[in-house]
Amino acid sequence: MMKLTRNFLKELIAEEINRLHENSNFFVYRVGDKAETDLNNKNAANLEGLISFIEDECEDYAMLFCLGKDALITQYKITAAEMGDFQPFRGGEPRGDAVNLETVGATEPKGSWNSKWYSFPKGANWAAAKQKSIPITQLKGLTMKSFSDQLETLKNVFN
Repeated sequence: MMKLTRNFLKELIAEEINRLHENSNFFVYRVGDKAETDLNNKNAANLEGLISFIEDECEDYAMLFCLGKDALITQYKITAAEMGDFQPFRGGEPRGDAVNLETVGATEPKGSWNSKWYSFPKGANWAAAKQKSIPITQLKGLTMKSFSDQLETLKNVFN
């Protein structure tokens, strides 16, 4: 049996704190409009999740028609004290059983695209700083590209 020494426990705790700290600041992306001012009770995604959302929503339609000509893709920098289970929101209300309204929620990366979704319950311990908004009109033809080209295009736009 392994003996738990004080130094071992200190190292273990330090590693866990570092791991949590590394994951506490990250970027998310959301399709919205000019009236949208925050992420309270909303969902957002990594770039891969954003692309999968656009592809799912606009499967057979032109992106401008599907999302609306005034739609924006907004990048937010998130600082979160802790992470929990993903809680989907629709129209600012929890969708389904409210499983997590205390922390930022996150899904595990999904599919071959590694899309990841986040939920932001109002009043939980997180902060979002709007970084950049891009009108969807600047991304004409995005859905006609391959996934890797879409990802590269969005990385270039937001970096």
